[in-house]
Amino acid sequence: MLCSLPHPAFIGMDPAVASSVELLEVHPQGVTYPDVRALCCTSTAPEIFISAYADRSMFVFRRGASPDQWTKLSSSLAHVGAVTTVQRYPSRFPYLPSGSFITGGVDGTVRIWSMEKNENQVGGMHEHTLEI
Repeated sequence: MLCSLPHPAFIGMDPAVASSVELLEVHPQGVTYPDVRALCCTSTAPEIFISAYADRSMFVFRRGASPDQWTKLSSSLAHVGAVTTVQRYPSRFPYLPSGSFITGGVDGTVRIWSMEKNENQVGGMHEHTLEI
């Protein structure tokens, strides 16, 4: 199935401000967008796409019923520099919460992210950093 992902936040826009996909579709004149550095989707959760960009931003989207219908689940300024790799953590392993994913960046860190909520968290992505 072919589809188009939403635009990322334009350069200079805080990704947290874009609380919905509709806000990402606003394109002020003269803005530029960061290069895509990594995309991730798995067969176990094909409706979830994670995209990472050269400006260190990262977005998690859920595909809707139609190919170009998206919901923004979360966004973050993920690393000190560009995010270069994104990998979903296999759900068959019990060591991390379901829905976890791992990122690496030019800042030399590997970060583990969880989309799981508990009663003390409002939601969004929660990260742990490992220096390499």
